[in-house]
Formats: sequence, C-alpha cells, structure tokens
Amino acid sequence: MVSGLRRFKIVACLILGMLIASTVSAEEIPPRAVESMEEGALLFENGEYGAATVEFRRAFEITPYAIFIWNAGRAAHQNENYRQAYLYYGQALDVKEEGKRLSPDLRGRAAGLKEALGVRSAAERMALEAKNRRPEIEEVRWSRWGWGGVGLAGGGVAMLVGATGFGMATSRGFNGLDGVETMQEYRHERDQIERNQRLGRIFLYGGSTLLVLGAVVTAWDLSTIEERAVPVVSISSTSMSAVWEVRF
Repeated sequence: MVSGLRRFKIVACLILGMLIASTVSAEEIPPRAVESMEEGALLFENGEYGAATVEFRRAFEITPYAIFIWNAGRAAHQNENYRQAYLYYGQALDVKEEGKRLSPDLRGRAAGLKEALGVRSAAERMALEAKNRRPEIEEVRWSRWGWGGVGLAGGGVAMLVGATGFGMATSRGFNGLDGVETMQEYRHERDQIERNQRLGRIFLYGGSTLLVLGAVVTAWDLSTIEERAVPVVSISSTSMSAVWEVRF
C-alpha cells in the first residue's frame, strides 16, 4: 500500500486533473476505485499498458465514472489493442449520468479517437476480405502473352528435337562414307552430311533462342498476373497517417 502523501500526488497529478475536467468530485470516488486508478497510473507511467488497462477497467467496474474507462481506452490504445480501445472509448461516451460523464472536451477527444479506430477497423476488414479472395484470384488464366510464351517455348523444344535428329543423321552419314566405292557417291554423301550439319545448326540455335524467349515471356506473364487480377483496396497513406497521428 502506498503512503497517503504518495497516493495524493499520484491521484492529483494523473487522475484528479482529468476528473475536475469531467465534473467528478474526488470525494465521490470509492477508495477501492482510487487504489485501482493509482495502480493503473503507475503501470501506465512504466509502460505496462496491458496491466494498466486491467486496473483502469477494474476502477470502472467498481464505480462507473466515464473517466475510468476513458483511461482504460488510452492504455489499450497505447498497447496497440485497437479493438479493445474502440470499445472502451465507446463505453466512456455512453456514460450520460450527470457527474459521471466526460467533460465536453474529453467527449470530443473520445469521439475522435473512436472514429479513427473505426476507420482502421474498416480498412483491416477490407484487406482481410481481399486476402480471403486471393485463392480465387490465383486461378485466373494466363493472358495471351503467357500463352504466346508457352507456344514459343514449345516451338523451341520441337526445333531442338529436330536438331538432334539432324545430328544423328550427320553421324550416320560419316559412318557411311567407309562403304562408298565411287567419287560421285562420295560427293553425294558429303553434300548430304553438310546439308544435315547446316540444318542441325539452324535448328539448334533457333530452338535455343525460342526456348529462352518463351521462358522469359511466360515468366513475365506469371509475375504480373496478380497485378492484373487482384482488386486494389486503395487507402491513401497520407490520410491514414493523419488518422493515426494520435497523441496522448
């Protein structure tokens, strides 16, 4: 238990200043509520916002002064528990009883913070809905560029197969030269070998080029398919930063 002087200082500095603004008299606050507020104020000052939220809420449960749940909202907000803060600000605004409600200034602040949190919640819901639709979006068919890339790659593979065939024919031609008996037959076989070599090189280089080009086009199409298909949830970063520039 803190000393009487320490209690007075804590309450005077951290609580009663706000209570005066909200028309609450210090004498009306039950001792248990004051103790919870003291503990919450110390925890808040030490950065233990989660524990401070519990103490402020406990004070509100003991006696429903709007300022108590307002402080719980502040602590939850600092703890980045935005949903809880939204609820507590709303509870503070719901207190209408004379002597227990917030002052006009604090009501304005609570309303502004609650609205800001509502904007954040709406943005998060929209992002979640877009994320949940993601599997359907990923099933979108390729564009004509994608299919064109697949076609190019397929053509390249076919040409490489043809190059292999010409290479095998060239190899058979060289092996067949040993059985040639006349010069005319030899020249004919040499012409066939050279022809197969030329065609083999053309098919090899052309097929490799088409395969690489098709792979590049297909990869580009796959990398941009999501940009074409995903519905954009556009929220101005400037407006969001303004909404969340909350100072306590």
